[in-house]
Amino acid sequence: MRKLILIRNILLIAYFLPTFIYNLPKNPIKIYSPIFSNFFDVFLQQRWDFFAPPPQANNKLYFSYFDTNFNKIGTFEVLSPIVNMKKQTLPLNTKAETLDYIINGQINEILFSIVDKNNELKYKLKENEESENFRLARLEVLKNLNDSKPFKTLINFSKIVKYQNIEKQVDVKYLKIIIMEEKINKFVDRYENKREERLLIETDFLSYE
Repeated sequence: MRKLILIRNILLIAYFLPTFIYNLPKNPIKIYSPIFSNFFDVFLQQRWDFFAPPPQANNKLYFSYFDTNFNKIGTFEVLSPIVNMKKQTLPLNTKAETLDYIINGQINEILFSIVDKNNELKYKLKENEESENFRLARLEVLKNLNDSKPFKTLINFSKIVKYQNIEKQVDVKYLKIIIMEEKINKFVDRYENKREERLLIETDFLSYE
């Protein structure tokens, strides 16, 4: 029995001591031992997603490219390739994880700004239908697009997507950024291919200069 208690205590120390060191501010172990951080990220890192309610929908980001005459050259879904890159480069997928964090962060900032504006309009314009306030909130966010850091980041990233998917000789003049919400099928419908999408925000034609 004592041996079991001793083994248990050793295992607990072996787990919680690295966890404690990892969560400290920058220290010599973390700075000079990248192997320690990589090992922790792969084998010991905790995720609390299990305790959160399951998401009801996924965000979808599309870049649509147009020529001088506003003819569509192509539309590309942006987030799925990043997710695939994360899977293919496991466990050394730091680059893909960072990219996923940045792009999804910009999307969330844009959506949060719509929610904040919508809540403000609901208070100011109580007589309006909810759908009308949501429409006005989107228009207000788009009106300030040129001063929006999240939109600027997405526009810059769209240039990378363009380079990866469109031949150099094709003259791209305009861009549209489209954010959709794709509802997640219930468990009983998990094998159905049909997914319901809802438009959250779509920009006007943005000039590529």
